[in-house]
Amino acid sequence: MISVVIPLYNKAETISRCLKSVLNQSYKNFECIVVDDGSTDNSAEIVRTFKDSRIKYFFKKNGGVSSARNFGVKCALADNIIFLDADDLLMENALEILCNRMNETKADCVAANFYRRKISPENIYTHLKSGFVKNPFRLWYFNKFCPRTGCAIFKKNILETNPFREDLCRYEDAEALFNIMRKHQFYFDERPVMVYTDDYNGLSTVYTNQDKDFLFHMVFEKKTWWEKMCLLHFLNQAYIIYPSQNKKLERVYGSKRAELIAERLFFYLFSKLLHIF
Repeated sequence: MISVVIPLYNKAETISRCLKSVLNQSYKNFECIVVDDGSTDNSAEIVRTFKDSRIKYFFKKNGGVSSARNFGVKCALADNIIFLDADDLLMENALEILCNRMNETKADCVAANFYRRKISPENIYTHLKSGFVKNPFRLWYFNKFCPRTGCAIFKKNILETNPFREDLCRYEDAEALFNIMRKHQFYFDERPVMVYTDDYNGLSTVYTNQDKDFLFHMVFEKKTWWEKMCLLHFLNQAYIIYPSQNKKLERVYGSKRAELIAERLFFYLFSKLLHIF
């Protein structure tokens, strides 16, 4: 059995198609937990039009997407859990692929490929081949591996010991995924299992309260070099997204950015020299 956890907040325009993609799965042994995080639109009414007993609706006071996901994990009956955003779509064999790979490989977590925005060859996320992931942070850095919501399955106990930080409202999924990637083995399946539509991405571009953004809470100490490079990518984004907060970023991270940029430059130059000789 698989538990599909969908956090829901004011996505009346997309939740119906999302739920239809779940109900259309070739793998039938699942429950779909919809956690309504205090929606003020008619999302609840739309969910209630679905009469399938596998869809379980829960309403909670608004606390953010992290609290909704953590709430869904607590409600889940299955040992294997998939998160799905309410504006994304599962391919009809998604649960079958992820569940079978989990059983075959005995991996802690299984991730698969996905489409960005629509189904077409040019929108496939990665051309990475199936197999156990040896260096997930290196692959993340080069945009070849991303176990994002909708295309990854996790054992419930892993999510219970690595919950989403509920004080964060932006990049909270990256923070949680990095914790899991640091400690657990992933298997990757090259077949696409979902469509990441990006419909609501613009709503979360910038927060006025930077204390709720992971970009202001990154920790570089005791991390591998490739994880630091991934965090550097986020830090560079922070300087672009929050130009008025550059002094605050410098207070938080000091000279860390300059040090890592220098390290990255040295690494690339050294790599080129090795290639030449």
